Amino acid sequence: MGALLSAHCGSSGITLAELSSLPAPEPLGPLHRPVRHHELVEVLKEELGSAGYEATREEYAVQHRGLKLFGIMDLVPKPGVSSFLSNGDKGLGLGFRHGNDQSMSLHLVAGARVFVCDNLTLSGDLIVLRRKHTKGLSLRDEIKAGVERLLAEYADLEQGINRLKEQGLQPEAAKAIIYDAFVHRDVLPMRFLPDVGSWYFEPPADADDCRPRTAWGLHNAFTRVVKELASPARRFEATTRIGQVFGLGKQAG
Repeated sequence: MGALLSAHCGSSGITLAELSSLPAPEPLGPLHRPVRHHELVEVLKEELGSAGYEATREEYAVQHRGLKLFGIMDLVPKPGVSSFLSNGDKGLGLGFRHGNDQSMSLHLVAGARVFVCDNLTLSGDLIVLRRKHTKGLSLRDEIKAGVERLLAEYADLEQGINRLKEQGLQPEAAKAIIYDAFVHRDVLPMRFLPDVGSWYFEPPADADDCRPRTAWGLHNAFTRVVKELASPARRFEATTRIGQVFGLGKQAG
C-alpha cells in the first residue's frame, strides 16, 4: 500500500501538519460546502479511533492549488480490541479523496491491507462513502456511517480473498483472465499487459506473493503493476477494477 499514493501528475506530497496550514477554501456557490483537508483527516481518525482502530501509516498528496486531496491509511486494531484481523498478516487499508473545486465528491474506499505482499486489496463495490460537497453536509455523520459500513462489510472481502487463495489456475485460464482484464474490462493501459504476465509467470525471487498458481497469485501480479501508475486517482480506479475482475466483495456471492 505504501506505493498506492505518489506525488506525480501535478500532485505534491504533504504532511499532516502542512495540511492544517492550508487556507480555508471559499464556497463556490450557495449550495457548495467545502471541507478543509485537515478537518476531514481529523474527523476520520477520531471516528476510526472510536471504532477501535488506529493508523500505523498515513500519506497525503494535494493537487490543483491544494484544492484536491488524496490520502491513504494503514489501520490495525488498538491493543486489547477484539477484531476479525486475528492472524496478524492483514490490516485495514483506507483510501480517500475529495475536491473543494467541485471536481469530485468526498470518496472513501476501503479494503484489506495484506502485509505479506504489501498489497491493498479492494473489492469491486466496497466504496464506503461517496458524498457531494453540498449544503447540509454533516462531515462527522457521513464519516461515522462510512466507518460502520466498512466494518460491517469487510467480512465479504475477507471471504473473497480466501476463495482466491483456494482457486487453482491452469496457465491457459490465467492467460484468459489477463486477456479479459485488459481487452474487455480496461483495467490497465494495454502497455502493462506484458508486465502482469511477467509478474505471474516469471516472478522474481522477492515476489513470493505472485508465486502461488492460484487466482490470488494472479491478483497480486495485477496489483504489483498498479504501483507503476503515476496518478493517485488512476491507482484508486485500477485497484477497484481489479477487485471486480476477481469477483471480490459482495459480487462474489
